[in-house]
Amino acid sequence: MLGFHRRRGPPVAPLPCAACVSSSSHDPASLTPPPANAAAGSITSAAPAAAESGTAGDQAPAPAAAGLAWPVGARVRLKAMPRYLRSADPMPMLRPPDLIDADEGGLVVELRPLGQRAVRFRRGTFLLDVDQLRAAP
Repeated sequence: MLGFHRRRGPPVAPLPCAACVSSSSHDPASLTPPPANAAAGSITSAAPAAAESGTAGDQAPAPAAAGLAWPVGARVRLKAMPRYLRSADPMPMLRPPDLIDADEGGLVVELRPLGQRAVRFRRGTFLLDVDQLRAAP
């Protein structure tokens, strides 16, 4: 295998942290992590305060941010015609936008990363951003 050689020689010592280099009073051996119960206590003490104030449950999360917008099986339409369509194949291709009519409804068949959905229309399945979709009647 070219390019993947095991390094030979003595093991290399780890470099000191930036605080050790810049300050002579810093001792890395004296650093200890905070106790586990201190972090858990601060989180649990903040949760009841938010629940008592009533602000935690009043605000509904944004559907796109929560990943709840357009689940699989949802009927959708395009808000506006895009400049091009991208096929939902394993190797996506750019397709002309006239393959979908402006009033044509589609079915979400797959959730993709980065807020994209694979939507099946009459003439094919295409990848569309969540922002490009609206509910179909």
